[in-house]
Amino acid sequence: MKALLQRVTEATVSIAGEQIASIGPGLLVLIGVSPTDDTEAARWLAEKTLHLRIFPDTHKPMNRDVMDARGEVLVVSQFTLTADTRRGRRPSFATAAPPELAQRLYEAYLASLRDSYDAVHEGRFGAVLGLSLWAAPLTAQQQSAVPQDSLMREVIRLATEGQIDSARGLLNIQLNRLSPFSEAYPHVLFTAGLVSDT
Repeated sequence: MKALLQRVTEATVSIAGEQIASIGPGLLVLIGVSPTDDTEAARWLAEKTLHLRIFPDTHKPMNRDVMDARGEVLVVSQFTLTADTRRGRRPSFATAAPPELAQRLYEAYLASLRDSYDAVHEGRFGAVLGLSLWAAPLTAQQQSAVPQDSLMREVIRLATEGQIDSARGLLNIQLNRLSPFSEAYPHVLFTAGLVSDT
């Protein structure tokens, strides 16, 4: 699960020109969900978002989190954060979560934020949104860890359902993390045609 945090002095989100949410000083957060993410990843990422110290105080330029600064948080779903741009000239979204899972984890992330902080606003999941922001000069990316067993289970599920391109994409993106599993699950990988036996 990925979050792109933009420190802003103000931000608004609209649908077809109609404003549906706005904040003053605080954080604009774009959220991307992968198939291997779960509610624990959403909770972890929410905690990291609220406690990332990127707001100034009288001592240091980055010494307070958004809650200390009494800033607001605006969260927008953005599946394109999962894009793989390493190959070719067109991004691949093979590792974007299906809409049902993405919405469930987007909502879990919001709920976790709201459990700890009240100044949280949101866009509308799945809608074509317009964003307007006045940015302070800071952008940060956060990413939750992907448990290797969860990742492998998802690769196997995709492969057994015949979604070979999606399974390959997930393997390619997480190749370093998957190296221990190439010995543990060779029959699955070979049967699915995901790797060569040469």
